[in-house]
Amino acid sequence: MSSSEPARRESGIPARLWPALLLFGLSSGLPQPLVDGTFSTWLSKAGYSTSELLNIGYVTLPFSLKFLWAPLVDRFVPTFLGRRRGWILACQLALIAGLGAMARLDPRANFVVLLAAAALVSFAGATQDLVVNGYTCDALPREKLAAGAGLTVWGYRAAWLLSGGLVLSVAGDERFGWSGAYGAMALLLGLGVLGTFLAPEPTRVTPPATLRATLVVPLAEWRRTLGLRGLVLLVLFALLYRLPDMVANLLAVPFLAELYDLSALGLYRGVIGLAGAAVGVGLAGWAMPRLGTLRALFLFGLAQAFSNLGYVGLVDGRWWSGTSGLVGVLFVENVCGALAATAFVAYLMSFCRSGSAATQYALLTTVTLLGPHLLRGPIAEVSERLGWSGFFLLTTALVLPAFAPLWWMRRTLAPHAAALPK
Repeated sequence: MSSSEPARRESGIPARLWPALLLFGLSSGLPQPLVDGTFSTWLSKAGYSTSELLNIGYVTLPFSLKFLWAPLVDRFVPTFLGRRRGWILACQLALIAGLGAMARLDPRANFVVLLAAAALVSFAGATQDLVVNGYTCDALPREKLAAGAGLTVWGYRAAWLLSGGLVLSVAGDERFGWSGAYGAMALLLGLGVLGTFLAPEPTRVTPPATLRATLVVPLAEWRRTLGLRGLVLLVLFALLYRLPDMVANLLAVPFLAELYDLSALGLYRGVIGLAGAAVGVGLAGWAMPRLGTLRALFLFGLAQAFSNLGYVGLVDGRWWSGTSGLVGVLFVENVCGALAATAFVAYLMSFCRSGSAATQYALLTTVTLLGPHLLRGPIAEVSERLGWSGFFLLTTALVLPAFAPLWWMRRTLAPHAAALPK
């Protein structure tokens, strides 16, 4: 490679792809907390009960149902910016409009309209997720998926923490409130738009000829390559592996908001969370080639589950309290969460073929998000009955069913991911 070609690496991957993936992760991570945990905190401060918050949380269902329209995204090409970037830009513009509307509404006076705006944000955010995942699978060769997943996971978790941390800090300032906080998030999505124009459009991928080819052919290929047993194990793994972290996050922010000032909580969640996520992604990138993917999934899964015990220690100052306790819990939880998320995303992407990657990855992640949604009702009752300590202990125990399919996958699926065509 000559010095006149600094924009390309030896692998043939444009250098601008890497910062674009980071910005795509940032753009993908912003919406969901703003209609889930952060939204729940806003409504909690407005007087809604825990049971009402968990039921209102069904507004995030598009993140679980996005597989329904994923074939449309894989099949049809927008008339601007290409097959992947055109869809991404359309989603980002819808997100900016939806968040801007939420910033102008009062949760008591305009509740129905606020929910409608949140539903728009949820639908556009879910669609952006599946297109970004499809873009990552299309743009990178298999051996670079772990690196690409690491960048998008860090960007995603960084945005998750900003929209669940920076928002709280801004909202806690009387000069800005929730309106200013959500308006700031709409402006922050401009970085995602920058990533869209920075990213190269994958040129080697031909869209499926029909909607049937978009959905049926990839499923048939999974069935043929993995076998029925392997396919069932893959689905169970996608459903159960992230449950300890995702279920804990349903109520982690409202729990912490009872103990700490909103401004301080937002600042610490943002700064400490970003640092912890960066450490976790870096450790995952270093450890996965040395441990092997399945061994890493075991170890990182244990870490993500047991990190929830930190919240138990904060209840009534049982083991630790104050700022030092908060900082320690947030750092450990984000390191462990990033470790597990990086290994999880890289492993699932290894089963997605180029061309229909958005649909395949959407199907797998839909299964992942289905668990927390199905558990919302029971969790509402259990959390009120067991209290905070019981709730977070329960999320730690969820590692047991999560490991059952992973144990059987050691021999069943390990040889097959590499055999699937990229």
